[in-house]
Amino acid sequence: MLNVKIKVWDNDKKDWASFTSIEFKDGKMWLRDCWGHYIDGDFEIIEITVSKETPK
Repeated sequence: MLNVKIKVWDNDKKDWASFTSIEFKDGKMWLRDCWGHYIDGDFEIIEITVSKETPK
């Protein structure tokens, strides 16, 4: 499994945010965080980090 962290600048809130997945629905790109909240507003993707999950 891969771990994904998407760092964005939220232009609506003027703040940084981090998300764990990108989804496409209703003709829009949505970002979802680890709590299940979505953002679809005015944001810029700054960095995407992908890492392999370490076996437990």
